[in-house]
Amino acid sequence: MGSTVRFLLLALILFSVFPSTSPRDEEDTKTIFHIINDLPMISDGLDVRCHTEHWFLPDKRLVKGEDFHLEVEDDESEELYNCVAVWEDKKSVWAAFDGTRDYSHKDVFWAVRREGVYLNYNAWDKSGWKRMFEWDA
Repeated sequence: MGSTVRFLLLALILFSVFPSTSPRDEEDTKTIFHIINDLPMISDGLDVRCHTEHWFLPDKRLVKGEDFHLEVEDDESEELYNCVAVWEDKKSVWAAFDGTRDYSHKDVFWAVRREGVYLNYNAWDKSGWKRMFEWDA
């Protein structure tokens, strides 16, 4: 009996802490894209900057495990949100939000790792990460 109560309490906590990563409902008006520093612990920080044709975010330094995120409203879904990640002497440039690819999702997760930049629409599904971009030399 005690283990069942603990399990239900843990499940309740997990469902309340982690946001839903299901496809967007009709009422949703935004997509959130996340960039997560998943580099080795001993690494220097990760520098990220993003921009659209009409907007620019200055460099942001992410420490290991930090999740930087931006909201894209429906009326901005036609715009490309391009980002640049710089780590040590490496750089990667990619479209962090592309309406044709990402519009139907509530969340778009990018993990920046030693091997490159990985995409997943459900960050909690460890098997769903797919490397999309490698580091430029």
